[in-house]
Amino acid sequence: MTESIATRVKRILSASIADLVDRLEAAQGESVMKETIREIELVIDEARVESGRAAAKRLQAVRQAQMTRDKIADLARRAKEALEESREDLAEAAISRQIDLEAQIVALAGAECDAGNAEDAIERDIAALTARKKEMEESLAAFVSSRREAERNMGFKPEGGMTPDRRAENAAAAFDRAMKATAGDMPAMAPVRAETSAQLAELDVLLRQKQVAERLAALKASM
Repeated sequence: MTESIATRVKRILSASIADLVDRLEAAQGESVMKETIREIELVIDEARVESGRAAAKRLQAVRQAQMTRDKIADLARRAKEALEESREDLAEAAISRQIDLEAQIVALAGAECDAGNAEDAIERDIAALTARKKEMEESLAAFVSSRREAERNMGFKPEGGMTPDRRAENAAAAFDRAMKATAGDMPAMAPVRAETSAQLAELDVLLRQKQVAERLAALKASM
């Protein structure tokens, strides 16, 4: 696909119905609107698939978070048992692993939130696309009805007109003119020097050791 589904949704919802009707009148045919309606139907189908994927990601994050919380609780129990056996080194290892898993909990919560937001946004897009499809179908029916009435009154019959491929191109062109979305360039992140990176890694180790020591002291105090 040359366009992402998000881009296609934005293009369709931003297109002007009036502009498309103007194209209809210029082409003297319904192919432009019919082609657009078919595109909307395809995008709705694709959006439903994306919504299902987002829901699956959200549920996966929920399950993984619960599994991680269970592991953290088990490590707390094992750290306490290690201290009871005078194995402070093993208790430190369990606490260190707890800290790793707690960071995963935060990441999983973010993933769950992102997937839920994506799912909600896609469902809103589907509703908007469905409404736009209905609007276009009504516009097409009104256009066809008025044109046939005019033909009956004037005894006019249109000539061959444009080919379906050309009309499809006109539909795409109408949308492209209606929506020219631009996104500002994000500034690039400043590079980190090797020396600074090493110092930050050392700082992370020191902070980690402090966390482990504090938790170990708290665990000893509770026994």
